Amino acid sequence: MNLNFSINFSDLNSLTGLQKIDQIFLNYLAEKNHVLHENLLEKRLSFLVDSNFLIELAPYLDDFVTELFFIEAENLAFKKRQQKFDIIYECRRKFVQRVVKSYKPSRNGGALSSGSLSDEDNFSQISQTLTNLLGKITEKNFAENVLNWLQNPEKFKSELDVAAAYACYMVENNSTLPLFNIPRILDESNKVRQHRINMLAQNPYIGFDYRDHEASLENALSHAKYCIYCHNQQKDSCRMGLGAQSRHPSEAVGRSHSHPEEHEVRREDLTLEIATHAKALCASVARNDDKDKTGCPLDQKISEMNKLFAGGFNIGALGVTVIDNPLVAATGHRICNDCMKSCIFQKQDPVNIPLLESKILDNVLSMPYGVEIYLLLTKWNPLNIQEPLPLAPTGYNVLVVGLGPSGFALSHYLLNQGHNVTAIDGLKIQNLEFDITKPIADWQKVKVPLSTRLPQGFGGVAEYGITNRWDKNNLILVRLILERSNAFKMIGGVRLGSNLSKTQAFELGFDHIALCLGAGKPRYINSDSYFFKGVKSAADFLMNLQQGGSYLDGSNSKLLVRLPAVVIGCGLTAVDSAVEIIHYYPNQVEKFLCAYEQNRVDLAILNAEDKIIAEEFMAHAKLFRQAVSDKEKLKVLERLGGVSVCYRNVIKESPAYKRNHEEIEHAMAMGVRFFENISPLEVMSDKYDYAKQIQFQDLKGDILTMDARTVLVAIGTEELEYFECHPEEARSATVRTQKNIKLDPYGCTSVLPQDDDDTSPRVSRLTRFGDYDPEYSGSVVKALASAKNGYKKITEQLGANAPRTIFGNLYKVLDDQLRPYVHHIKEISSEVLELVIKSPLAAKNYRAGQIFRLQNLAMRPVNTMKPLALSPYEVDGSEGLIYFLITRAGNSTKLCWELKEGEEVVLMGPNGGGTNITRVPRVILIGYGVRNMALLPIAKAFKEQGTEVIFWANYAKKTDVLYPEKIENVADKVLWSVGEVLCHPELDSGSQETRVLLPAHILKQVQDDVIITYVPAHILPKIKQILPDSNIVTNLLSPMQCMMQGICGQCIQKVDDKGDVFACACSEYDIKKFNPKILSDRLGQNSLLEKVVVIQRSPKGDVKIP
Repeated sequence: MNLNFSINFSDLNSLTGLQKIDQIFLNYLAEKNHVLHENLLEKRLSFLVDSNFLIELAPYLDDFVTELFFIEAENLAFKKRQQKFDIIYECRRKFVQRVVKSYKPSRNGGALSSGSLSDEDNFSQISQTLTNLLGKITEKNFAENVLNWLQNPEKFKSELDVAAAYACYMVENNSTLPLFNIPRILDESNKVRQHRINMLAQNPYIGFDYRDHEASLENALSHAKYCIYCHNQQKDSCRMGLGAQSRHPSEAVGRSHSHPEEHEVRREDLTLEIATHAKALCASVARNDDKDKTGCPLDQKISEMNKLFAGGFNIGALGVTVIDNPLVAATGHRICNDCMKSCIFQKQDPVNIPLLESKILDNVLSMPYGVEIYLLLTKWNPLNIQEPLPLAPTGYNVLVVGLGPSGFALSHYLLNQGHNVTAIDGLKIQNLEFDITKPIADWQKVKVPLSTRLPQGFGGVAEYGITNRWDKNNLILVRLILERSNAFKMIGGVRLGSNLSKTQAFELGFDHIALCLGAGKPRYINSDSYFFKGVKSAADFLMNLQQGGSYLDGSNSKLLVRLPAVVIGCGLTAVDSAVEIIHYYPNQVEKFLCAYEQNRVDLAILNAEDKIIAEEFMAHAKLFRQAVSDKEKLKVLERLGGVSVCYRNVIKESPAYKRNHEEIEHAMAMGVRFFENISPLEVMSDKYDYAKQIQFQDLKGDILTMDARTVLVAIGTEELEYFECHPEEARSATVRTQKNIKLDPYGCTSVLPQDDDDTSPRVSRLTRFGDYDPEYSGSVVKALASAKNGYKKITEQLGANAPRTIFGNLYKVLDDQLRPYVHHIKEISSEVLELVIKSPLAAKNYRAGQIFRLQNLAMRPVNTMKPLALSPYEVDGSEGLIYFLITRAGNSTKLCWELKEGEEVVLMGPNGGGTNITRVPRVILIGYGVRNMALLPIAKAFKEQGTEVIFWANYAKKTDVLYPEKIENVADKVLWSVGEVLCHPELDSGSQETRVLLPAHILKQVQDDVIITYVPAHILPKIKQILPDSNIVTNLLSPMQCMMQGICGQCIQKVDDKGDVFACACSEYDIKKFNPKILSDRLGQNSLLEKVVVIQRSPKGDVKIP
């Protein structure tokens, strides 16, 4: 790809190329505007720039970039298209907004002499009269004629009267046309606007594709024209917050690129003037004490962006945006609204700034090579006076832990600082399906419909937590920003504390570790009734849906939801979950009915409960098929019980209302009901222990009972999972005051070395970003701000010592140590597979009793495994090999048979607390089937410390016995039981030829022994019956999604002395302290969907996988 000015594509991705582009631009600017060129050079030395300078410079950047990519014609066409709307906004400002406030119908036979604004017959008469005047009613035609009539209002009084009546009707009835969509007066006591709900409800969408009916060019321009560009009055309330002091026109724009003391030096000769209006705002905010109106966390130059966009300079507007928000692809409409809360318009609808931000990016991306233009501006941006170019390579290696918003943003900033960055994430990160080294000419050819998009894993909460209200294709842009750099490496399925420890990271040669951990574990309700089938955490629901891709055709990730549904809590997770149930339920029942019609549902194998649910699903699917529109489907959902959000306080005090009340409006428009001031009591179940109703108590103490087949718990989060693995660094008030913890005002928290023998400078090699700091928790944009405000602190800390290793060498070591692949695969029988994975560091870190999460890297849903929780039967730390035996039991385990030797896989772990290998005289291990093999590492660990090991191996039939010699090698005594399982001489009878019973003398002596069981949940009650007085530890196997210490909450279990626990964090518990039936029920709550036969499509034809 050859560009203008003798630039080629490779120049866009190298420092020397970017420096070349910068010099060409400076020469270009000198030729076009010598004075501006000299001013730019001066600004780069002083770091001081005002708004007017950016607005003057941006059009030259706009022109230069269009010439660079040979898209002058396309850019000009875009500007002309935008200019066509100028007349509409002029008419709205001069006529529509005014007449709505003051219009009264004429008394002498005027347009509204009878009837009302909501009278359709009356409006029909008005429309006909206006049609006779205009010929055809369009926004443009209306605006042109009205503006013409306004030049002689006396002459055209009757025409203006008709136009006013028409405009009033359109506004009153919530028209979505920009001409009639005017700002409304706000009710500060209730920001949820009924007219907005009515407007959104006119055109609902049910499904998983991205649909944003508000994000039209006309609507975006409408808001840009509405903005008063308050930088002209030095207010910038949307950026700086209401009540912030005004800036002097010559003051540096931006708050966060340098430390406060540096700003003080630059400002010492400046006179700060406080505008009268800003003083009034200060007083107002002081009276209201509104902490939400603090402005954009990123300090984005909003009014400058708006003014450039309104003028048709899309590239220039994007250039201004990425000065402070280079990861703008991850923000925008329906992601954040901190800026809107601080808009200068406090008594009427604010400017929809996130919508403008999204539309500006979208406009640039829609141009030829728009992706390349955006990526270029994130690295070279002459409007970024302080950092127009990346810095030279430093040689330092930084490990970024977590690839959510704070992680990917920090990675970008560190790369531009010249550092090498390796980023890891516990989730599987899917490979992109195109060659990222080639230029992208058409963004539309890269994007994938969200309804068919395979979850990528990259992006943290932006991937698995945010729903289809945002276009997740934008995460591709973020990945390209990072992955195009030769100094960046990304590895999925790696968790700090599992595959890799902090000590190992530093031993490998990393100079610094940045923790970007994201949200903590979901809170749950400590009550037996909240472990019925149908009750789960909202985080589990969202991750299964979004990261697991349950809505995709052919997905192996199953998620069964029934109606009515109740969501407990009112944060954004709760609201998102409620809306997603509405999108998912019609999808789920339609897929099931299709499967039945295609003979992929065998009713003969369904149990009684499954049959009830199957009939329910098919009946509901037929109702949805009868609906002629999505609006009709919403009515069907309402008849089926719909979705309710229940909150313990008033909705105005909820996190969702405070953080982004617009999402409540969107949810209400989709039919979600909100109940306030009710606290949950108990969930009541049917005879199958499936949730049926839920009881709440109101403020008066009265009991409210609601039907609920699905209950999602969304009541906040607890401590970050990292601190459970590293309790010495726990985020608590006591630890925060210790001398080794250093809180930092720039977005990160530093942990100083504690080794008294360390002679190196006392500089931290560990920092934390994002949700770790309450100031930056709870939203994507705040996570980005944490990275923006803290990255220079890492550079400062790195400078205290020389780099420890060369990135090229580290790159190879990381591949060798952290990228697992299939070393060996062997089919033991048609039902059992031996799988050996090579993953050296994971093998080295393994402790007996821990588990792993296995996934493949397929590109199609039907070939993609859901996460498999596996216990190894052998781990060879010296060779880096991990041995598994896998039983064919479901679509995902069957896909293990398709793996090939040498194939890369994802093996995250080891996870869980492992087995407590205590020094005891004797241990009894009880296993069943292939799970006997999972006890081998535990037996070996006990035997190596001198403990007597008795192994009771149970099997359904003799052919199930595998590797008996391996069991014999690790046990002092083996008791083989084949046939009827777990027999007791006093309780059971059977042929002694097929099984050996646990001897009576051992039964009498085991009360003081350690007993560990690895058996299916349905067998646990029998073990309790056989050994009623013994202390038995059992392994709680459970469905698992993230396997990152409870982040998703899918593996949550009820344990009496601990409340709720997460099996992936610690899978072994006292058998007396939990109910095996609850565990068994939860294991089977997706039973019906798991029995649907999957169709695997291939060039040779369709193949059914039972």
